[in-house]
Amino acid sequence: MVDEVTKKTLSNIPLLKTKASPRDGEQWRQRLKEELQSLIQYVKNNKDADNDWFRLESNQEGTRWWGKAWTIQDMLRYEFDIEFDIPVTYPMTAPEIAIPDLDGKTAKMYRGGKICMTDHFQPLWARNVPRFGISISGAVIGYLGPWLAVEIPDLIARGVVMVQIIFSKKLYQIYLIRFKSIFTQYLIIIMFKKYQIQRFRFVILFFVFFTMFFFYSIYDNQHDNENQSRKIFPTHIFHINTSTYTLISHDKSQSYRLVLLWTSLFNNYYWHQDLFFNLSTIISCSPIHQCQFTRDKRKLSQASVVAFHLYDINRNQLPERKQFKIDNQNWIFITGESPINFYYQNPSFYPHLLDQYFDRSISYKYDSPYSIFSSIIKTRILSNDQSNLSLSYQSQIQYEQKLNIKSLKLKKKPIAWIVSNCITFSQREKYVEKLKNFIHIDIYGKCGILCSKDNHHQCNINLDEYYFYLAFENTRCNSYITEKFWNIISNNNYRIVPIVMGANENDYKLIAPKQSYIHINNYKTPEDLAKYLNYLINNSEKYLQYLQWREYTIIESKFPTTWMNLLCPLCQMAYETQISIDDRLNFSSWYNPKIDCHHNDVKMFNKCKQTNLRVWMNWMHNMECP
Repeated sequence: MVDEVTKKTLSNIPLLKTKASPRDGEQWRQRLKEELQSLIQYVKNNKDADNDWFRLESNQEGTRWWGKAWTIQDMLRYEFDIEFDIPVTYPMTAPEIAIPDLDGKTAKMYRGGKICMTDHFQPLWARNVPRFGISISGAVIGYLGPWLAVEIPDLIARGVVMVQIIFSKKLYQIYLIRFKSIFTQYLIIIMFKKYQIQRFRFVILFFVFFTMFFFYSIYDNQHDNENQSRKIFPTHIFHINTSTYTLISHDKSQSYRLVLLWTSLFNNYYWHQDLFFNLSTIISCSPIHQCQFTRDKRKLSQASVVAFHLYDINRNQLPERKQFKIDNQNWIFITGESPINFYYQNPSFYPHLLDQYFDRSISYKYDSPYSIFSSIIKTRILSNDQSNLSLSYQSQIQYEQKLNIKSLKLKKKPIAWIVSNCITFSQREKYVEKLKNFIHIDIYGKCGILCSKDNHHQCNINLDEYYFYLAFENTRCNSYITEKFWNIISNNNYRIVPIVMGANENDYKLIAPKQSYIHINNYKTPEDLAKYLNYLINNSEKYLQYLQWREYTIIESKFPTTWMNLLCPLCQMAYETQISIDDRLNFSSWYNPKIDCHHNDVKMFNKCKQTNLRVWMNWMHNMECP
């Protein structure tokens, strides 16, 4: 869709008729003539509208173009070189405009400073061949002109662009006031020296102070107005679902909420979504959820949501909430760690210190409004209700059945485990050592055969060859089920049964497909578990029952992009009503190792949490701490 402002701009530019590229000889010269006529008219229209923002020239063949583009922000002129070549497939392919000065300074560019064309500009160009030309590249919303208006204010705020100062009318007025003030003071001093009579001194002295105060007041007011003018108002809306920009009409006020990120996210300042932090842009996560995002703590009173990832700060950096009684504001706690891991890595925090501090959470817990690790589970149809199935459903089920049987033929090895944390509170490593006495386990990663964290194939791992995979968590706490489990069952490239350790079995039953895993708590000893696993390996029909859920269920994993997509959930929370103080999170019960976690894990945590005593604890208790 093209907005009304763009339609009006396009209607005033002559559209082109000749479909020709630089290889088409005489036809290209005709096309170039039409291009220049359209470009001249576009520049004239811009000047008439007091919106002149670029200059262009080309080589004799019209295949190479260069020039200047500029934008005015806060009485300052920011000017950049622009350049582009006409592609040989032009006009079927639009030219890619480059701004070399900004190469590497914004994510909306290819290497060399070429601007990334938006998803809606490319089909718009394709639908209008050969009518669109060079002038349209600058006029259509989502390309050069609006791109500068949206991007430059953010680059200015981050201090990554060069500036050329222009002497604007406001700046002239300020310097004129300064000159008048200095001149008047100088004149009064001369008068004061000339008229030494006592009776004139008091009058002249009074006049001096009055004049200085008067001009200072005017200048100070002008200076305040100048600072006010530096406030950047949103000019565009970026729509997440379509990755497109639309202009905000000047005669309409745009409603949106402000989201303040108080901390970084694993040391990432912009939470992996740099493009969201643009003072000129409102982010539209949905038709009813529109937000701006900021790291500016001075805007606390304006924010609807204040988000904290406490892993990135200590207790002393946490603001005292009692000092800020702001209506309709939610404070959000974000974590993907169990309470044992959190308090172990952040010893300055204690559970009771955070009671009634946060309104809501984004965490691994399933009572959180947005759960970090859980996947999206879609049921095709209940396995016990296959009557009146459509042909498409029947074919899908039959296809999955064939894949399950086919995967069984590839399996040769019992168990695989990829692990990088070799000492844990759950002491999973000790359980595995015992299990290895009764069944073979191939261990990869820092605790076994070294391999790439991101590419299992660099370890020469073919998970299709394995019957089982150890999805063991580093702590055993309620609801603590992470990507270790979800990555296995959501991956349809290989079919392998996860053996789980972590949350209790009721938590797994609550969120996972039936008979999609094997929980170690159902077996008294590692030897008992090994006996059952060997039984399944030797009994194909029984083993296939652990793959049957794939015939009726589809799982879409949110991980690993979860940590890179937290801002829209925060935007949605910004539209929720503030809860009462009594209904805020009671941390000492909601996120407490003693309440949430296995007693043996808590026992080890208590012994190891004094960081300055860990070496002594290792010797005293004959144990290693994580």
